[in-house]
Amino acid sequence: MTLRNWLPLHLVILYLSLLGCDAQRKVGNADSADSPEQLVAIVEDNLQELQAYSFRLDVEMDLTAQGVEQKMDSMYDVKIERPNRWAIVLESGMMGGSSVSDGENLTRYVQMVKKYSIEPLEEAGNTPGIDESFMLLGAGGFSQLFMGEGLKDWLLEGVTKSELLEKQEINGSTYTVAKFEKKNGTNIELAVSTGDRPLVRQVVVKPDFTKLAQGQAGIPKDMKLDLTLNFTDWNTDAKYSQDDFVFSPPPGAEKVDSLFSQLSGEPELHPLVGEQAPTFTAMDLNGQAVALEQFAGENVVILDFWATWCGPCVDALPIIARVAENFKDKHVVFYAVNEGETSETIREFLSEENLDIPVLLDEDGIIGSLFQVSGIPQTVLIDSVGKVQVVHVGFGGNLENQLTQELEEILAGEDLASAAREEQEGQ
Repeated sequence: MTLRNWLPLHLVILYLSLLGCDAQRKVGNADSADSPEQLVAIVEDNLQELQAYSFRLDVEMDLTAQGVEQKMDSMYDVKIERPNRWAIVLESGMMGGSSVSDGENLTRYVQMVKKYSIEPLEEAGNTPGIDESFMLLGAGGFSQLFMGEGLKDWLLEGVTKSELLEKQEINGSTYTVAKFEKKNGTNIELAVSTGDRPLVRQVVVKPDFTKLAQGQAGIPKDMKLDLTLNFTDWNTDAKYSQDDFVFSPPPGAEKVDSLFSQLSGEPELHPLVGEQAPTFTAMDLNGQAVALEQFAGENVVILDFWATWCGPCVDALPIIARVAENFKDKHVVFYAVNEGETSETIREFLSEENLDIPVLLDEDGIIGSLFQVSGIPQTVLIDSVGKVQVVHVGFGGNLENQLTQELEEILAGEDLASAAREEQEGQ
């Protein structure tokens, strides 16, 4: 599942941009707020008064869907210096990425794909915008919001109900807590320290997926998400040197021209395109072993890497199955390679969705690793001599027509992989 395609989930994660800082008292403090809206205004106004500051952000996500629970924890170190230097660095966790500006160049890094790009700041600016940045970078995409620019208007958009709750104690300190409910049912609780400094300590986000799922196919009906953001170790009078805004690529990180080519509709070519497909043997739902080599010399193979909790996967599966059915008499075989789930979970899902598809089990992710799966769904077309001709990452609305055309061309003997590589090299 690509980050781009988990839009409902990422819209929730965007709320983590709230409220990034300790602030000098300017228009008041948390105790003086007589409404949730005024509390947010105090945070924003004081935040904008700061010249240089830092904090640490711990993002804890607990997601349950289709009976599968996932817990993810990402830790960020954040340094801000106005007007245009920042270092939002992902220190641990698989979700999100880093954004570092030295005032002249902007470096952005995505942990999941281990790639980074460097662009002149004046050219990068806010392009791609916040909506595109957060899909890949998580908290790393929120430099402007961490500076308090447009924070109040953005946070309060869509709020239908709000209230100030009783003061609460968190880890031995007292906080003013405001609760907001958005028209989509998402509930947000914001805890701000009392006293002279309106310091945000915690944000808790709980979406209502029964409302978010309306009109959005692929969101599991039983999905639940608790997102907790803990802000700690504030320093509102930080002193920085140029070295504080230098990006150090993690081991194995690859520099690319642009991280956002996928979002602009010009995806980078998958490294397996044009290569021989990795060989493997896997068990199907009936306990029978299936080896990729058994199709060599005769069949074109469609492999779709997926999971039951992945909304775009759920959308794509019946389409791929339908296309494969149309080509079954033309030596085309299809297997849905499930990533990390049990046979029981898969069978229940297929029954609920009324899907009859051949499934291979990849509970340990070994096959996914062989095929360099960084996000699902990932759909791979392998020709009859075992060469990877096409790799699609994510789900697009034109998938049925696209797959149909690609299969027809592969069966006609066309080398789509070579053409794609020549086109990429010519750009």
